Amino acid sequence: MTITYPPKCPIFKHIWNRTHNYKKLWLQTTTGNSREGKTWCNITMGEHLDKRFNINKIVFTAKEFMDAVSDMRVAGECVVFSELGIAHSSRQWQSLSNLLTNEVLQTIGFIHPIILFDVPDFSYVDSQARKIMNALTSVTRRGNGPSKMWFYMVHVDRKKGEMYYPHPRILMGDEQVSVRSIVFKRKPSPKLLKEFVAKEEDYKERIKNKNRNIIKTMSEDNTDKAKSLTDMIETVIENADEYRNAKGRIDSYVIQTKLGLSFQRSYQVKKMAELKLHNMGKE
Repeated sequence: MTITYPPKCPIFKHIWNRTHNYKKLWLQTTTGNSREGKTWCNITMGEHLDKRFNINKIVFTAKEFMDAVSDMRVAGECVVFSELGIAHSSRQWQSLSNLLTNEVLQTIGFIHPIILFDVPDFSYVDSQARKIMNALTSVTRRGNGPSKMWFYMVHVDRKKGEMYYPHPRILMGDEQVSVRSIVFKRKPSPKLLKEFVAKEEDYKERIKNKNRNIIKTMSEDNTDKAKSLTDMIETVIENADEYRNAKGRIDSYVIQTKLGLSFQRSYQVKKMAELKLHNMGKE
């Protein structure tokens, strides 16, 4: 069964009941390709489920995330952690997700929050953190049409450790029905959407600047290494007799000892020094 949101969505009612009446938190990972609308869907859910939801609850970094959850005061407050694929590699996010989800459980689990993560795919989440997720969703969209969120519950066989992803079964009237997906025909509110776009652009610009600085530093390091290699070769050439072995040949072990290099680097210096000495008619 596919549900169109709005007006009423039984899955949202299930999440609300879980956090308010059953006193349990809700952890959800939303996946999907870029520009499919996964972040907008999460924000729409946040607005619907949390009356206090605002731009400060849409976060891009671990620090912003911890600040947001630290400000939670009542059950069912929602935080959307967005655009994780931009700042973190899969391996980095696996470590981060494990840390953050454990932090949530240990420090604010009693508030029963709703945490909506946004990642390119489920492999970004640490294998242990996956097992404490309540739901996995996948967002798709055709052309300029509305986004569709495919919904799966996360069930773990505690004996075997295996994970299963059934569609949720929701009570509608007197009948339990399997809900496969939600079609989001509503976007976030205009004010919040405008604030989100501005915050997202600022974040992306900071990431770009950070990457530029990393590339610049790497380029400078490579230049320094090249200069250092040239200096070492010149040192060996100028003091060739000090770097020869008993047979009168430039010796990489002697270079390694005197200059404190790895064997691979000392061999490289030896070969380059020999070539230059040969061209100079001194070898």
